[in-house]
Amino acid sequence: MDRSESDRTKLEETNKKKECLLRKVIDELKEYQNKLEERSHELEMMLLNLQIMQNKMFTLGSLVADVAHEINNPVGFIAGNLTPAQEYIQNLLHLIDLYQQTYPKASQEIQERIQVIDLEYVREDLPKLISSMKEGTDRIYNISNSLRTFSRGDTEQKVFFNLHEGINSTLLILKHRLT
Repeated sequence: MDRSESDRTKLEETNKKKECLLRKVIDELKEYQNKLEERSHELEMMLLNLQIMQNKMFTLGSLVADVAHEINNPVGFIAGNLTPAQEYIQNLLHLIDLYQQTYPKASQEIQERIQVIDLEYVREDLPKLISSMKEGTDRIYNISNSLRTFSRGDTEQKVFFNLHEGINSTLLILKHRLT
């Protein structure tokens, strides 16, 4: 009976050790579960933030593409009118040449006005001015196209993309910051 009492005591001690160990394992599992729930919540928040950022980027891309499109309209209008303006200016300058050849002795008022406006300088600079305006509109047009390429906001579908063109567009947009 002593032996049985001793066995029972050992068995109870073993059970208590196992129970204590089991409680410890359960507590650790609860702690891990809490940590996993916290991490899961953090990941959900990160995913939500990423989705918000994705929506903002999409909206920004659409806005950039819309702005680029709106810039192209007046730039196209200006660029389309520069060539006829250049021709009109050449025609007017040629007409002035004909007048000066036909009437080499201009009136005092005309001679004074020629000096005031510095006709020779205007004759030399006006074609350069139009050429400079054309270069400016070409640059604006290129930047606008680069913005559209950069944003890819003009389509909601996936499209094939030339990576080199994208890099060149990005460099053109950021050129002033790189120099």
